[in-house]
Amino acid sequence: MNKALFLLISLFIISCKTSQVATKTETVPAPPVKSDASVAVIDSIRHHQLQFEYLTGKAKVHVKNDKDETDFTANIRMRRDSAIWVSISPALGVEAVRLLMTTDSIRVIERLSKKRYAKDYSFFKSYSSLPITFFTMQDLILGNPLFLKDHYEITGNDSLVMLSAAAANTSDSLVINRRYLPVFQQITDSTSMMSAANGQFDIQYNPPFSLWRKIMLQQKGVMTIEITFSRIKLNEPVKFPFRSEE
Repeated sequence: MNKALFLLISLFIISCKTSQVATKTETVPAPPVKSDASVAVIDSIRHHQLQFEYLTGKAKVHVKNDKDETDFTANIRMRRDSAIWVSISPALGVEAVRLLMTTDSIRVIERLSKKRYAKDYSFFKSYSSLPITFFTMQDLILGNPLFLKDHYEITGNDSLVMLSAAAANTSDSLVINRRYLPVFQQITDSTSMMSAANGQFDIQYNPPFSLWRKIMLQQKGVMTIEITFSRIKLNEPVKFPFRSEE
């Protein structure tokens, strides 16, 4: 994709959702920076990621695919690099599904059918050929860059910076703002595409946390997931109950 056009599209998407991102709209990219210089940028991106041991949050989620769409509320609990617990409730507010993701498995309780089962992360191959793991899911929830590499080609303007990398049949384009926060990323390979847009950065958190994000997965079909957080809390220890009666 043409880099200037990519920056325009990224800026348009994010400006519809947040006033905290860019204020200038000029899209003429600066000359590419030598790839070795991207090391400092990557270090800064990592440095500006949210740091915590525990996180809790509540979000409205809208999921749409080629066949249908649904809305639900997700209550989320996380222990960094260890566990992601999600309670899913539809419009009536009664829990329908509970998930517990750990580094090696995804466990599920379906309340209505009274089913319990476990899957591994190969489950996501139905939606993307990219190697989705627990840490990918953690990054998606947190709004972090996905599959962050060590070296990129860098272009930018006064408001945004784009990091580009290509290898074999894979391309990765990551757009960050001048606070080193990711606002858009698109990863493609020969069979699939994944993109993630972040917005509504809440400056009460340090660094600012994106309350809105839109994730798109495209392989045989297209799935979009739009997440809008109403709140998050940090570093309040929580439990991860996962018995049928809880």
